[in-house]
Amino acid sequence: MKHRILILLLCLVCGIAHVQGQDDVFKKISDMDHVTSVYISPKMFQLMSRMEDEDKSMKELISRIRNLQILSSSTSSAINVMRREMNALHKNKGYEELVRVKEGKESSVISSKKQGNMYDYILTSDSPDEYTIIFLQGNFSLEEVQLIMDRMP
Repeated sequence: MKHRILILLLCLVCGIAHVQGQDDVFKKISDMDHVTSVYISPKMFQLMSRMEDEDKSMKELISRIRNLQILSSSTSSAINVMRREMNALHKNKGYEELVRVKEGKESSVISSKKQGNMYDYILTSDSPDEYTIIFLQGNFSLEEVQLIMDRMP
């Protein structure tokens, strides 16, 4: 019984540390000058999923989103910090690169990590003039997101 409690506590601590690492990066970067940041809370997604006009599958997906954070900057000093923080987060937190697209001097990368029944996705869009990071967390797969995107006009 003691072993089960210890394992449960260890899992909880690991989950908190995982979310804390991503939140630390968001807070650090969002507090910088010349960085635009957007945070959408789980409560807002609950409200959005109750809207009457939405497609049923879209409402279902929205209801399972737990967190959305967006960071963007067009200042070179902030861009350099953002690149460095993303490299460290990918290296130290075990994200798997799913997609990489490079066209000229612009590139986009989608990475993911599964934690229990939750998925964390990080999308980075990098160009010489702007760098954008999107953190998305919820209990849905990339395939489900793709199905919704395919239905959009």
